[in-house]
Amino acid sequence: MPENKLLVRLLSPERSDGRDEDDRRVGKAELTADMVIMRCITGDWGVLPGHEPRMAVLEGGRGPRAGDGGEFGLLRVVTGDEETRFRVYGGIAEVRGRAADDGDADDVLTVVTVLSGYAETADAVIREK
Repeated sequence: MPENKLLVRLLSPERSDGRDEDDRRVGKAELTADMVIMRCITGDWGVLPGHEPRMAVLEGGRGPRAGDGGEFGLLRVVTGDEETRFRVYGGIAEVRGRAADDGDADDVLTVVTVLSGYAETADAVIREK
């Protein structure tokens, strides 16, 4: 992994209900990023490489199954000039460091793990509007 990058992991239960719009639902995603911005219950939280370990509760919670779009928070993954957006329906986020794979004891990789009961790509949702 390039130096000064984040490893972002988004995990939610796999697609399983067979709905047509399920193609935007995320079960597992792993991305490399320069910055992550997520909506937490205490406000927006930005994470850069080297961030101190921390956990937070994500905003949202009720998925879109009720037919009204549900309640969600936005997870933004920024790499260079590109931004990938996900709608995240509650959950938790953890930021931690781990030793890099190159064996250098001074290298620490910043890992952002997001666990959510339901997540989907926001780009598909934006195209619908």
